[in-house]
Amino acid sequence: MHQEYFNTASIFDKNGDVIPFGWSKSPVFFYNKINSSAAMLRTKETDIYCIKNSQVCMIISIANLGLYGVVRGAIIDFKSFKMGKKTVHKLFPFIKFRMPESSLSGDVAYNDSRIGVKFSKAGTRRYLKCDYLNFYNNKNLYFNIEIDEEKTESMNVAVPFEHSKTSYFTKRFMPQMKATGIIRFGGNEYNLDREDTTAYLDWSRISVPSKLTYHQLVAEGEYKNSKMTIHFGGGLSKNSEGIENCIFVDKKLIKLGAVRAKGHIHDLRSNWKFEDREGNIYIEFVPSTKGGGHLNLKSDKNTVVYGNIYGHIIGKDGKTIKIDGFDTLLTNTIL
Repeated sequence: MHQEYFNTASIFDKNGDVIPFGWSKSPVFFYNKINSSAAMLRTKETDIYCIKNSQVCMIISIANLGLYGVVRGAIIDFKSFKMGKKTVHKLFPFIKFRMPESSLSGDVAYNDSRIGVKFSKAGTRRYLKCDYLNFYNNKNLYFNIEIDEEKTESMNVAVPFEHSKTSYFTKRFMPQMKATGIIRFGGNEYNLDREDTTAYLDWSRISVPSKLTYHQLVAEGEYKNSKMTIHFGGGLSKNSEGIENCIFVDKKLIKLGAVRAKGHIHDLRSNWKFEDREGNIYIEFVPSTKGGGHLNLKSDKNTVVYGNIYGHIIGKDGKTIKIDGFDTLLTNTIL
């Protein structure tokens, strides 16, 4: 079982070697980038937000991927079951894509003649603003969103790589935050109500020794009047398998162990299975085909597929949680 951390730990020592290896319910891992000895062009820094309610799901991210910067977005209208999506690349992002070194503070923004997008934080509030001309099919995207992260636990990990002292993977995943505000896409307007709208943050800072295929599943639904989020992540290394796996019940984190992921990365319409050796976890991901179509975003080395999951999780107390159709995003990324 991986070590759980309770006190602040720097990712790098003074020589640039990665120190901690474990997880925490709070953001204790300090990304002291100034001490990193990883090559700048191999360093990937990404902030992703997902906003969702019964009407709409929006994913928006800003990333500095070393050689280029990326602004990536997707919006799903659940009534029409259609998706708008756009990815913009900018070479040599060192000035315009200055990413914050902590998920606790700091702003990140990008602006040009077509795009103005900004993520910021003050206290327990996060703010997302965007004006995006011709986002998709000559339709503009606008949003102004406030997110409340108060009393929300998060999954925080720090992973070194055995054969590369300068490589690392550190991440914070924080779901079940309340969101309010407005999204406008073309002629559609979505009002985000606090009681119906949730948000999650996926904050990662990465430098890996070679190409790795990383997968992540994020599912959300209701179980016995409680809000539940399931998070699986894997593909980094054998000794780190399961380090990110967990469920959140009403903002509280429950750690899970390793699961085996089986699926076809290049087939966006294929099912995936996630199961552990003991049979306590069995989850099947099924891409949604509502209206006869599929919803997915494919750009560069990143794919996101929308669907649903079915199966069960048996807890340490022996009680079975049955999963029946939770909304899910399955992401596969070549790091």
